[in-house]
Amino acid sequence: MFAYKTVRSIAREVKMMKKMVLFCIVASALILSVVSCASSAPTDTPVAAEASAGVLAARDAAIAYVREHFEDAPAESLAWLEERATPEDVVGGVTWQYTAGDWVVTVFYAVLPPEWTVYRVSVSNEATGFQWEGRVDTSWRVPEAPEHALAARDAALRYVSEQYGQRGLGSGLAWEEEPLTPVDLPGGGSFQYTAVDWVVTVSYAVVPPEQAVYPVTVVNQAAAFRWEGEVDGQGRVTELGAEEPEVMFDRVAARDAALSYVYENYQYPPVEASAWVEERMTPEGLVGSETFRYTAFNWVVEVSYPIVAPEAMIYEVTVTNADLGLDWRGTVDAQGTVTEQAAPTGELPVVCWYGRVVLSEGSQFSDYLALEPEGAGEIGVEGADAGVEAEIEALRDKEEPGDHAHFWGTLTCDTLDYGGCQLLVTRLRPEGPEGPFFDPDPVEGWEGTLVGNPAGSQFDDYFVLAGDFPVGFGIDTSDPGIAEQLQSLRDTQTTIRVWGQVTCPAIDAFGTHIMVTRIEV
Repeated sequence: MFAYKTVRSIAREVKMMKKMVLFCIVASALILSVVSCASSAPTDTPVAAEASAGVLAARDAAIAYVREHFEDAPAESLAWLEERATPEDVVGGVTWQYTAGDWVVTVFYAVLPPEWTVYRVSVSNEATGFQWEGRVDTSWRVPEAPEHALAARDAALRYVSEQYGQRGLGSGLAWEEEPLTPVDLPGGGSFQYTAVDWVVTVSYAVVPPEQAVYPVTVVNQAAAFRWEGEVDGQGRVTELGAEEPEVMFDRVAARDAALSYVYENYQYPPVEASAWVEERMTPEGLVGSETFRYTAFNWVVEVSYPIVAPEAMIYEVTVTNADLGLDWRGTVDAQGTVTEQAAPTGELPVVCWYGRVVLSEGSQFSDYLALEPEGAGEIGVEGADAGVEAEIEALRDKEEPGDHAHFWGTLTCDTLDYGGCQLLVTRLRPEGPEGPFFDPDPVEGWEGTLVGNPAGSQFDDYFVLAGDFPVGFGIDTSDPGIAEQLQSLRDTQTTIRVWGQVTCPAIDAFGTHIMVTRIEV
């Protein structure tokens, strides 16, 4: 890891620095091929007025190490002159140089994710010929193991991280090093590294690089994970055996698994994990189960689960967003498998449904909503508050088309109202030019079929929702490819899913207009 050398000129010092930078680039490439020192990052690295606190801490850790191990070391009283020294032809890495008298310290780091960040430091003195090179991790420790053994360890970590999804595992963790053999043992040695629940062991022999083979084990007892492999002198990894962890998801992992399913299948943008606020909802005195609620912006996630053995755990998860009309339900098992459940038949979000309010004479119910197109269904209707109820009552007293409107709310069935279903209306928009006018609503994976209108009709086709209430919507797209696809699907009875947004009112079928941006058949 270190040696004394004779440095005869400033030119040799510069050559040494460039050589060190080149070595770091190669080593970092072994660590993380997708983000290496030789990556395709922009050529011009932003110039900071001063080095980061991490660079200074790495410099001071290296100097402290040199003071502890060598008599010829920089004095504590030295005042260091800082200079950014990244060579112009080096991208994806940053070098800082510090000088004080005859002492020169260079600190290099590759632009990598935090879990892979390490600092390469050189401490030299032109006058005395002293030269030391080593690495400093983000816990500001200087490993004793030789660099080639550390590079083999890092190659194995990268392999495990990629092949087994162990994100966050990397060379930049706060690894505590423990030699398992004497450090100066001739012929080779072994080192053990621990960080959180991870334990990594690497062994090496003193042989020519082309013959080098480094046995490495990576273990996490908490996750029941064990991996064994070998790394050769070129950084190639050969897996010898691995015991996959029996994943035991906790409630937060179950929440995130359900959200990932929703994001992927319904095309919602992800919510930042740090935004969620947890609240325990388990009723006081209840034993045998737990319920937690997580809220972030307009999203609400509830996770319920029984108190059973971890391997038998089944989490029940609901994901709702009132603004988007989303009410998703599913389960997540102990291995993270997500199973979507059909929404309860008695609950259905209603967005921009078109229909007319009809006075129900001779019935126990005062009125009902007849949905369009004709035959789409007749349901009870109720205002969510006094103001909306007054608007509904006003509609039933009007002549056609004044009795028509677009409705938003929640439909509940198996209830005491007209036709066994009731639409609880949160807002409505009466037919006519007076308004009000609303922003478009998102369309997220709506299922239905396309129906063509007869020749000479004002509109060529419309979209009919799948399910018990085949409500109609005008439909179009600005994408020529989707337009051709929509045209070919008319009157084929093929069920499709569409994404985009719906505008009400609009000059299209049923006063509605879905602008499609994505379609699945």
